Amino acid sequence: MRRAHGRALVPVWLLALLAGCAVRGTPAPAAATPGFDCDVAPGKSAAWNRPVEGLEVSFSGTLELLEPHRDPNWASAATIVIAGSQPAVGDSLRVGLRAVVGWNAPDLIHVQLLGPDEPVQGEALLVKRWHGEAIPFTLSLSRSGRLIISAAGNTRSLQLGTFAADQVMVTCSAGRFRFAALSVHKGS
Repeated sequence: MRRAHGRALVPVWLLALLAGCAVRGTPAPAAATPGFDCDVAPGKSAAWNRPVEGLEVSFSGTLELLEPHRDPNWASAATIVIAGSQPAVGDSLRVGLRAVVGWNAPDLIHVQLLGPDEPVQGEALLVKRWHGEAIPFTLSLSRSGRLIISAAGNTRSLQLGTFAADQVMVTCSAGRFRFAALSVHKGS
């Protein structure tokens, strides 16, 4: 009887050992990265935002236009901004970038710098074909109020003075956009 009991334990022990190895060898699933799929009809818009506080903020991710929707009054556009205020003045500000498809060149997306007074004059930060290509972006606000904006490796900066961020936001209008791998970091 004793022998039969010992033999029965060997297969159970062996199965438990193999199961432990199988579980130990399985990688843990990666943490989901936040994203926002934005599909809005012509004449409509949608937004995604997250609260953030601080004088030093970085916001990054990718933007992809999947399909523009033609509308006579609204452009197929996406904005990516850091919103907040200038404490010394009390003004609220939204700064970042805007990606727009113009109907005179519907295969191109124009990425423009957005300053406190809306689009910053000058050349677009980036102009490229939008079909099937995500555009990586980063908005970095330093403690001194310097905003550095990058889209697909093209970089510009603005000096804003002291700027207290209170949220990051993405919006879209008249189109189908995908914002992926959205990440917000606060400085010390």
